[in-house]
Amino acid sequence: MIGRADLIIPAPLPAPLVLDASVRALLREWPNAVVVDGDDKRHFQRYRDVPFHDLTEVMVFKNASFLEQWRRNGANPQNVNSMINLIWTDSELTIVVDDPADPMIVSLVEAIKSDLRQPILNIAA
Repeated sequence: MIGRADLIIPAPLPAPLVLDASVRALLREWPNAVVVDGDDKRHFQRYRDVPFHDLTEVMVFKNASFLEQWRRNGANPQNVNSMINLIWTDSELTIVVDDPADPMIVSLVEAIKSDLRQPILNIAA
């Protein structure tokens, strides 16, 4: 079993915008990532296939191999920090990770925060 840490950041934007920007930030570092809906029923190999308008939660796996390892073995030491769970609720984004002190995770979380502060996301339609 591996640990779990919930990092909560303000995200006063609609869920589709928050999740879209967050996934794009992760894809810059994990270009082979696989996105899975919050119910673990659908997975998406390509960013353009993710139906952000229908989602409030996604899991982003570093690649397809880690997705299969998680499905086969669950949370174990070999899978540490290979999946990030993003959950949008009530204008907050919860980022669930294994080890929030890991430098890679720190960098990924900072990338998400930076992207969510982009002015283009904060312009009224």
